[in-house]
Amino acid sequence: MGAISGNDGLLQVFAEDQSYSTVAHLTSWTVSVSLDVIETSAMRTHAKTFIPGMYSWNLSAEMLYEEDDTAQELINSILLDPYTFRGVVLASPLTSDTTLTDLLTGSDDTLELQANLTLGNGGTEDVFFEVGLDVGDSISTPFEQTMAVKLYHSSSSGTGSGDYWTGKVITSSFSHNAALNQPVTVSLNAQGTGALTYTDA
Repeated sequence: MGAISGNDGLLQVFAEDQSYSTVAHLTSWTVSVSLDVIETSAMRTHAKTFIPGMYSWNLSAEMLYEEDDTAQELINSILLDPYTFRGVVLASPLTSDTTLTDLLTGSDDTLELQANLTLGNGGTEDVFFEVGLDVGDSISTPFEQTMAVKLYHSSSSGTGSGDYWTGKVITSSFSHNAALNQPVTVSLNAQGTGALTYTDA
């Protein structure tokens, strides 16, 4: 296969129990991988020697701003409100899969429940809460500050097909840029954490 165009490139993100969301109006993405090189030179030699160390990677992306884009909203919320995930209880917590717990975080006379709840976004979450939570109540639970990414060089389907990169990142910056007579753009920079995997689909 010869050269391919980047016109059909794709960036998808997700966090916790959510499904992958495709970033709208993506204009570019870049994945950079670097390897630590460890010097092992010793005295009485005339040339330096090295061995490979650990690798690291990072992601940058550019996109046009879309105020209702799920993926852009997710990136923004993780950066600004990283420890809270909000949903609405759709099913009663007082069911057969609800168990009483004895948590050190609560006072000795506080009754707490543990349940697998269905959230308003369609996902599920194991949470602890005090007695009194009813159907329709809002809840807030801890939210991991990393997000998973999937990057396609070319995906003509628009939903993800072909070879791709996957990994987890921590967002270091998410910049909104506005200028006279120009579309509003967004710039994403993220540090990879853990392995970066390439899948030859």
